[in-house]
Amino acid sequence: MPERISVSLYEKNRGQRNVEENSDNYKILRYPCSSSIQTCTPYVVSLSRGTYQLELFGASGGFPNNDPKLGGHGSYTKGNLVVDHDMKLYVYLGQQGKLNGPRTFNGGGRGSANAGSGGGSSDIRLIADQWDNFESLKSRIMVAAGGVGGHLHAYFYTGTHGGNLTGVDGILTSDPSCNPIGPLKQAYGATRNRGGIGGIGESASGKDGKFGTAGDPVPSDYTSGGSGGYFGGAGSSISRCHVGIGSSGSSFISGHKGCNAILNTSTSQDNIHLSNQNIHYSGIKFSSTIIKS
Repeated sequence: MPERISVSLYEKNRGQRNVEENSDNYKILRYPCSSSIQTCTPYVVSLSRGTYQLELFGASGGFPNNDPKLGGHGSYTKGNLVVDHDMKLYVYLGQQGKLNGPRTFNGGGRGSANAGSGGGSSDIRLIADQWDNFESLKSRIMVAAGGVGGHLHAYFYTGTHGGNLTGVDGILTSDPSCNPIGPLKQAYGATRNRGGIGGIGESASGKDGKFGTAGDPVPSDYTSGGSGGYFGGAGSSISRCHVGIGSSGSSFISGHKGCNAILNTSTSQDNIHLSNQNIHYSGIKFSSTIIKS
């Protein structure tokens, strides 16, 4: 009996099904909603018994100068899943960041006049709800982090790319003719255990990332937020002489060596309990896994 995959939208009034179907057993799901709004809907993927290869790409960050190469690219995840009874998975695709954009669907931080917003992560869940509902976030069994937005500060700079087990630290851009008057630290990337740490400026700091959501940057015309992820990246800061780019989120696959799965006892983004094991509390796990930044 051939393996079968059926795909529909969870909320049909919020998007348009955008699926490339090469055969009954091979589907490519694309972002189903308008890029001009920050709400969207997941796909419902119904699987019958069989073995499936599932892949995700995190969304890229926004970019200045109409140059997509300046947006950090999202992470890539892949794994094989054995399904022994009919089941439904919910696939949330991250929204691409935009120059001067607001927070993106599925966890990216906001941008500014000269910097792109962070790309949302893409993930597979066992529970469908609003993307930031904690019980839904907690049910993620695969997550590909998004990329961070690029920015313009005298020169054009590429945003940091999505992370693997750990996110990528943000970078600092500087005016070489300027003498700084206070400390500045770049935003640090998320890890398998925590969100990214916001960049430190002379008078304010970027926001830290949390489980499933990135932090926003210090308000400015040049700073950028972090990208979405298992744990989200952090927002950047600014000083008289330096501007930071946000950091990226981390990725996750249940069953992947080195990942740290959440426990079902976790109750909120501020009350996270980790198992120090790589298998999701549901027991669902993937084999032959790959995570690439």
